[in-house]
Amino acid sequence: MLAPPRMRIRWRLFLTPRIAIQVQSRKFHDENANGADGAAPSHMVGYELKLKVTNAARHGATTVVEEWFKSGSRDPDATDLYGQGLLYLAAFHGQRDVVRILLARGASVGASNGTDGATALHGAAVHGCCDVAVLLLDAGARIDARDACGNTPLLRAALDDRRDMLRLLLARGAVLDVCGAHGRDAEAFAYRYGHHETALYLTEIRLAGGWRRYVRAPRERLVMLRILVEQGRAETRDDLLVRLFPAGRRRRRVLKRPREAYRAQEGGRLPHGIFVHITGYWRSSRDYLGPAPDGA
Repeated sequence: MLAPPRMRIRWRLFLTPRIAIQVQSRKFHDENANGADGAAPSHMVGYELKLKVTNAARHGATTVVEEWFKSGSRDPDATDLYGQGLLYLAAFHGQRDVVRILLARGASVGASNGTDGATALHGAAVHGCCDVAVLLLDAGARIDARDACGNTPLLRAALDDRRDMLRLLLARGAVLDVCGAHGRDAEAFAYRYGHHETALYLTEIRLAGGWRRYVRAPRERLVMLRILVEQGRAETRDDLLVRLFPAGRRRRRVLKRPREAYRAQEGGRLPHGIFVHITGYWRSSRDYLGPAPDGA
């Protein structure tokens, strides 16, 4: 016995959007069944090809994606049933080769999906795919793009505890103090979801005055150590550091060193200006050195 019409309408209200889309998709297949000759309608063939290429973007099947583009005039910004574009699907699942193909075909790097308004860079930030994020940023992706909740890729990386992605985004100019959903910044998101080590890492960057000052701090301490050694307020006994940290004239006279030893050490002294210039190329553990190479 069928339920009253009102009951059927109320039951449909409880369907989630995903289930509703699946129901519509199943109805779409039923209404477009094969004809009497067994051949699928032309629009169904296009639908099946689109479904095939979206799955290929998820799983990194570069051959399928390339054949899809070669088979005719294709849209690199094609979406699946949920409004998620090919570039977003490939970036979300970390498929770097597919991302490279789509960008070469002219895919819009700033396109947002139809579910939560996230861009491809958001998708890469969720799973910490730094190599994919580098491709997107080099292609012109906005580092401060916001999804439907107002979150930037930096906030999504903090929410999912992707520290390498945080370092990459900060090194490329992301703002640390930007706030997203519920007025939380990246540090607050990390604390909220239990990523305490990441939260302390972000706190250290904030207390240092930002990413650039945080990265520059080891170099500044190195220069300060050299100045202290030259002033006689510190010293080093390592032969390897003699040229980097030469003792000052005042310190040498107090120690009453032989004139021959003084001249020998003075001849190998590295000028202070060159030393400061060299520290600009020196990289500490705080610097972001790029994504790990393949196989690492």
